[in-house]
Amino acid sequence: MKHPLTLLLLLLALTAGAQSLADELRHEIGSDNIGVAVITSWGDTVVVNGERHYPLMSVFKFHQAVALARKLGYPGILSTEVEVSPDDLREDTWSPMRRHNPYGGHADISALLHYSLQWSDNNACDILFDRFASPAEVDSIIRAFTPARDFAIACNEAQMHADTSLCRRNWSTPLACAELVQHVFTADTTVATSVVKAVMAQQSPMGRTRLAAAIPQANGMIFHKTGTGDMRGDTVSALNDAGHIVYPLPEGGYGRYSIAVFVADYAGTPAEAEERIEEISRIVWNAHILREHKQLAASSSAPPSARPVDKPRVSLAETLGAIAAPFAEMVGEKIYKAVECYNSTH
Repeated sequence: MKHPLTLLLLLLALTAGAQSLADELRHEIGSDNIGVAVITSWGDTVVVNGERHYPLMSVFKFHQAVALARKLGYPGILSTEVEVSPDDLREDTWSPMRRHNPYGGHADISALLHYSLQWSDNNACDILFDRFASPAEVDSIIRAFTPARDFAIACNEAQMHADTSLCRRNWSTPLACAELVQHVFTADTTVATSVVKAVMAQQSPMGRTRLAAAIPQANGMIFHKTGTGDMRGDTVSALNDAGHIVYPLPEGGYGRYSIAVFVADYAGTPAEAEERIEEISRIVWNAHILREHKQLAASSSAPPSARPVDKPRVSLAETLGAIAAPFAEMVGEKIYKAVECYNSTH
């Protein structure tokens, strides 16, 4: 049992760590154009501009996937087949799904989720809205089964494409988004939601910027969903990222935290906005790693250098938690085959 003085010092160190992180983020952000919410692995919530309403953009595809998991359950979300017609694959929108196979055909929900979550495919997203749950129903399901409250989902991708002002009807505070991510990855242990996590673990070529750029691939794992708005003159209308990060602890085991970073009405280029998100992500990552090593040093008589620092990269099975390794591998293989099957249909 630790000495009471040691426990007190640890408590003071954790409190100071959360305050230091908040101060550093406020200094980095500097305006209300960027909102950040972090739910730390040590139980604190750090918020900067975390209650402002920001356009969600394609981050709402994560909300959609979570709602579908709740509505359809398992194996419905993994294996339900959808008939995709050429008319479903609009040409005037972002759609790698259409580029890979413009003719349509049979597609499992898992393949549509892969395109929606990993490639941010607008056609895949709208097919899911049309066949299974409207934006209003997604909004209702998220409110009923998660702690997120300060958000709204009212429009699909086609509606926002036709009238870009409607993008602001799909909004969230950074705090509400971080709360949703935290709930999904730490409290929702249903097998159906684990399918969503397995889809997000596939790591598409689009997934290594923004939050992910600051997370070392050697020993961390990130599940995240980006969102990007249009340019209005010299201003980025919206550019977002929300995710859950899992990392190895120096004394063994794993730590995790959830983060949402929203940028709106930003005077600069998309690349510059992405760099701001990357720097915020780096600040939060470094704060967690530094805190873990300080805690290890305070709780042990052995110097930190005598303890293991680096662990192997976090595995999918360890991260999902609710499902065993064989199931995690099966889900990943199922998603891969479903995508390949759709892409080969002519």
